[in-house]
Amino acid sequence: MTHRENNFDFIRFLAASLVLFSHSYALTGMGGGEPLVQLTHGQYTFGGLSVRVFFVISGFLVCQSWIRRPQAVPFVVARSLRILPGFAAALAFAVLIGLCVGRLPPDAFLADPQTWRYFWHNLTMRTEFFLPGVFDDNIYPRAVNGSIWSLRYEVHAYLVVLGLGLLTLLRPRLPGILAWAAAVASIWLVPGLWGMAGPNDLPVIHLFICFAMAALVALNPGVIRHLGWPALALAVTVPFAAGAWLEYHVDALLCAFFLWFAHRPVPVVRSWARFGDFSYGIFIYAFPLQQLIAMSHVTDRQPLLMALLAFPLTLVLAALSWHLVEAPCQAVKGRISNALQRPVDGLRARLRAARQRGRQRSPELPGRPAR
Repeated sequence: MTHRENNFDFIRFLAASLVLFSHSYALTGMGGGEPLVQLTHGQYTFGGLSVRVFFVISGFLVCQSWIRRPQAVPFVVARSLRILPGFAAALAFAVLIGLCVGRLPPDAFLADPQTWRYFWHNLTMRTEFFLPGVFDDNIYPRAVNGSIWSLRYEVHAYLVVLGLGLLTLLRPRLPGILAWAAAVASIWLVPGLWGMAGPNDLPVIHLFICFAMAALVALNPGVIRHLGWPALALAVTVPFAAGAWLEYHVDALLCAFFLWFAHRPVPVVRSWARFGDFSYGIFIYAFPLQQLIAMSHVTDRQPLLMALLAFPLTLVLAALSWHLVEAPCQAVKGRISNALQRPVDGLRARLRAARQRGRQRSPELPGRPAR
């Protein structure tokens, strides 16, 4: 199924919008009032579940990307151009906000090492949330962009796909199942492989489990048409799950439902991104814009007003990000991948030719002399 024959664009847009909606409660001091928080007695937020949905989509599409072209250079180029250019622009935007509204004078702000750590550390996936003197008096103080915490884990998940692919373990049925079972076990055994500081970070663990479940479906795409009934069964039985098993139950439900729904023929939804895929821009621009709005205190304890003001402004920035940064980078990724892959292919061809010449020149073992 091609990019235009699924509903992933709509699902991403919905998930990013729900992250904005969820943060509207936290950033106005009404975090406990979010509808899903109240419904689940504080166990879930729309934002938290939406990030899991992002990992479901990534697990499926990124694994499919490797299957379509199992070469390291194009894979790394495609993933880098999807994440980094738009992220760099969003980080620069946050620095510009700090320059304009922060407490420090412009020269002191630009001279502060924390300003440049914010930009470079985040761009190299070492998450930093703070800029000096920015948003200190907000209800949710100091955090410039709280949404970006999950990006470093997504990049580590990409690296796991790359590693399994290079080991030729991303194959359908049993080999793929065993490979991802080992990868999931490594979340607890070797958490550093996934970018985790330790094996007890449950929110991050469940992101990776969502990713791995979806990657398994990508290796065995024939199961997608059968996921509707399991998704319904999982939804009906959620109230009966308890303890740690509830989280795994929710992971399986999100994976089954959204991969099933992504492949349903829904005409309006299927053409959702005809003007551009704005989901990533919404995700990386919403939080700093919401904090900027919160500085006025007009939206204090009014989360719906915050969402109403923030969404159209964020959508404008997301559209600009797509058309000026993300889409142009996507347009050249094929040329860059091919240009970087050609020397690799040439080197491989020369090595194969050298090995073949070596075999041809090897002297035959002398036969036993006749008596």
